[in-house]
Amino acid sequence: MLSQLIAEYRRLVDRETIEDFEGLLKLRQGLGHLLKAHLHGEHSMLYPPLLESGDAETAQIARGFEEGTSALMQLYAEHRERWTAEAMKADWAGYRAAVLSAFAVLEHRIACEESELYPLVLKSEALAPVTLRAA
Repeated sequence: MLSQLIAEYRRLVDRETIEDFEGLLKLRQGLGHLLKAHLHGEHSMLYPPLLESGDAETAQIARGFEEGTSALMQLYAEHRERWTAEAMKADWAGYRAAVLSAFAVLEHRIACEESELYPLVLKSEALAPVTLRAA
């Protein structure tokens, strides 16, 4: 779902001019809410059991993702503060560049989650109820 919203937002931002500014703002808001919910869910449901797993490598990987979550939330907050609706309109090219840069960071994070974090979750006995609900 997050990847789909990113792709849709990228399509809107990838244009030289703003065609549907209100739609862009609504999609931006939805993407922001979903991102925060996703990161909060990982922080509250995934990291604690992995950190307490007793396996040093698992805990180290989880700690890295936990620290990365804080960095992503800071990046998001700074982006939202800098790029108000007025700023977006005033500097569309700058906004587009900022979004594409932020998406590169986010897409890298998603790829790392899929290759490093989620395999640990699937192997974790402490997270078995979570993985069953997600299936």
